Amino acid sequence: MNIIMGLFGVFLEGPDSYEDLLKKQYGYKKENIFKTKDYYELVRGIITFDEYASRIEEYGMTDMLKEEIKHNMLERFRETDHRLFDLVSKLKVNNKVILYPETPVEWIDQIETNTKILDCFDLVIPTYSFETPKAYHRAYDFVLDRLNVRPEECLVIDNKRVAISNSKKTGIHKAIEYSHYEDLLFKLDDYSEDLGVRIDNNSEEININLDEGKGLNV
Repeated sequence: MNIIMGLFGVFLEGPDSYEDLLKKQYGYKKENIFKTKDYYELVRGIITFDEYASRIEEYGMTDMLKEEIKHNMLERFRETDHRLFDLVSKLKVNNKVILYPETPVEWIDQIETNTKILDCFDLVIPTYSFETPKAYHRAYDFVLDRLNVRPEECLVIDNKRVAISNSKKTGIHKAIEYSHYEDLLFKLDDYSEDLGVRIDNNSEEININLDEGKGLNV
């Protein structure tokens, strides 16, 4: 099974996330920030974070705030719940796990330079490599083409409802919308046979029995 995952939104949201910092300091609503043409160009890799910041000075994006956002983003990945990444490593035993992040170019570079998080995935395909956000209805067609696989060979895991919706439009009907580790672990149980895993939601133990071929206990 090819597992196409979106993870970054889970870790970038919450206290002192990008939109929270702007709202806290300047009172702007999230929807006003993220429904701009500039933001979609940022996510698509057409412009850099610094170029984006310079375009939205009316939101009060100062150099100090830019650095605070970058710092908070990186610290969140260092301090996050690494059980998710342990889980990814275990799922790789019987599956191919692809990270499909909707994240600006330099954030990927910064995360890759300062953490080992990306190493646990078989492949990282950022949305900016297609110059399209997940909100675009063909966003998952591009991934299938890149992987050269059929929709029925895939499972999409993402925290964004629009991503789940558009993956199903592509024909990927195995999909999980989740918000945190425990939520994902619970919902993976529905696909345990497809993934070749045995999931124990009452245990934090992760054991692999390679002799059985499909023996993954989570």
